Amino acid sequence: MQTKFFRVLAIVGMLALTIGPSTAALAADVTTSATVAAGGSGPAAPTARIECKWELADVNSSLTTGGTFDPAIQYGQDNNAAASAGPTLADGSTAATPCQLGAVTTADPVGKPTQVPGARHVTQILPNAHDFPEQKRVQVWVAVDGPSDGSGISTATNAVNWDIYHPDGTLKIEVYGTRVPTANCGLLGTATNSQTVFGAAVTTGQVAATAVSDPTRGLAYWCTQGKQFWFSSFRISKHQPCGEYRVVVNVLAGNGTTASLTNTLDVICFTNLELDFNGGVNYGTITPGFSKVIPGDLKWEGTSPANVAQDPGPVMATVRNTGNSGMTISVNFTEMCNNAGAGPLASGLCPTGVDKITSFDACFAAAATYTTTASTADPAGPAPYAGQANGVTAQPLFSVNPILANTTTTVRDPEFPGNQTLCANRLGKLDLSIKPSSGIAAGTYTGKLTVLSVASPRCLTDFGHADTTQVTDAANPNYPGLPIGSGIQPGTAGA
Repeated sequence: MQTKFFRVLAIVGMLALTIGPSTAALAADVTTSATVAAGGSGPAAPTARIECKWELADVNSSLTTGGTFDPAIQYGQDNNAAASAGPTLADGSTAATPCQLGAVTTADPVGKPTQVPGARHVTQILPNAHDFPEQKRVQVWVAVDGPSDGSGISTATNAVNWDIYHPDGTLKIEVYGTRVPTANCGLLGTATNSQTVFGAAVTTGQVAATAVSDPTRGLAYWCTQGKQFWFSSFRISKHQPCGEYRVVVNVLAGNGTTASLTNTLDVICFTNLELDFNGGVNYGTITPGFSKVIPGDLKWEGTSPANVAQDPGPVMATVRNTGNSGMTISVNFTEMCNNAGAGPLASGLCPTGVDKITSFDACFAAAATYTTTASTADPAGPAPYAGQANGVTAQPLFSVNPILANTTTTVRDPEFPGNQTLCANRLGKLDLSIKPSSGIAAGTYTGKLTVLSVASPRCLTDFGHADTTQVTDAANPNYPGLPIGSGIQPGTAGA
């Protein structure tokens, strides 16, 4: 609050008197004047007192009923935990918790809960891969008292609202609050029950336990005495950027003043690798001493009837990233063993005395532009490179030659790593090669291929910017291990 000071620059007075005997009453006329400094105003009206605020992620997106204040939001720990580095104050210093019991002062003889503005990294939010079964819900809370002049909180629809900003500073959304009736204070729970509002706020490190449970100073007590608790919610999509989001709560008082309190939360950067060749990799008939390549493509086929009808041919290796951060690909081939389909041991090695294939290769390229069907073009993405079939284009492939069995190898061009970065919502192709040595015996060789995602934060979403490219997501699992096989017939060229 700013205190306005007034100065009386000059007061000039003149007194006129009638002197001498008179039967009339004496009279005196006084002329007054004053000069007031420019820009003066009356005392500023008091604002509402925002004590504390916190954000809680829905810990079970598959449940849409049973929540206390929002049926679709469940409280708990899960990934809604304090950031690994812990909350910090605006100046970067570490804070035990942003909301704590305040000091007893003349201005606040009770020492009510209080929160220093500008706390950062107060909690972490992990979006749902594919946005399945829904976009991640985040509930926002604030505890507030009306101004000292008794004007209370405004009755306007947007009296209590939250502005949420992307990491690049652009506004994501504004949401309006709903007040918890005093009669429902008990539903806020306790500091020790993490499946309640208060308990989750404490468990996630945003509110001190004493700030909730102190019998005469805590939030739970003051709720029963008329302190106002407001809440709302917003959603985080995996299509939106990861990073530090700014959350500002604004409270409009009945006297027209507005109070605000700001903190930040972290949306976790993550990748989610999916493959459309979950049936395995079959190299078919190969010739000893000659390499064979199974090419990938940029058409997501999967196993749904619609996809099979669209592309009834053999499924070529396509990968996609249904997270929110850039990634590239690593591969690991076990030895392929000629042992009647038994495959390698748990170590990835073939049993002693068994013929084996130990040399492979892989090429990976992210899509520059692509089509999710033969007719739907993606307008986003950089300038296309050499064209592929069906109007789909890919960036240049990079080959690692060779890849030895049981060696985890990142398929990335060290000179142009961006070419192999698969951004959120994008498709990539994976070419897989087998390099049998000459002289190995005929038979059926089997092994396993593991495809792994490797963080490559080079995309728009990694720098806090929204990427508007949307790819239809289905609830397909990640396949960390795939069977691979090949039959060798002596003297027959690979087909």
